[in-house]
Amino acid sequence: MKHFFTILISGLAVLTLSAQDIKNTLGTNGNFVVENISNSSLATISSSDGSVTVNNLAGAGERNLKVDATGKLVAGSAVGGLVLSVNLVTTASYTATATDYTMIPIVDGTTITVPDASTVLGRVYVIKLSGNADYTVNIASPDPNDRFDGALGIQLDSGWEFVQIQAATNEAWIVIGGNGYTLTN
Repeated sequence: MKHFFTILISGLAVLTLSAQDIKNTLGTNGNFVVENISNSSLATISSSDGSVTVNNLAGAGERNLKVDATGKLVAGSAVGGLVLSVNLVTTASYTATATDYTMIPIVDGTTITVPDASTVLGRVYVIKLSGNADYTVNIASPDPNDRFDGALGIQLDSGWEFVQIQAATNEAWIVIGGNGYTLTN
């Protein structure tokens, strides 16, 4: 029988584990442990500090993620580091999604619309032009009250330009990195 475990981590993230023939036990130290049929640990919730560790991600051996007691993602023994999505944007109008991280638009005049900042607090996006780009890309929010470092939008218009933004408040995206971008009103 397939079992599902959903774990709410400090109100910020939800983790759902699914596996065939798993068992859940209280470890000798009082930790909640999810193991497979071979008694290999898949996930552990610490009884002492509430931290969550997920082991053997996607059957990848020694890889794991750990969320500490404060809800922050911390380094586990992950081999290969953090992997984030890269999306080649091939349309003139694109709306960033929850699965986007880096977006590389390749069409002149593209407008990338990021979500209303209040709906994705903490989310980070990177928008980058390719090296041979000789076109303009605009970044906007659907909320007319949202601002990007005080401006209504951001524009990229030369090869290699990029901007990294983060939803920081209910009405603000902040620029946390970039090169060559222009704030627009």
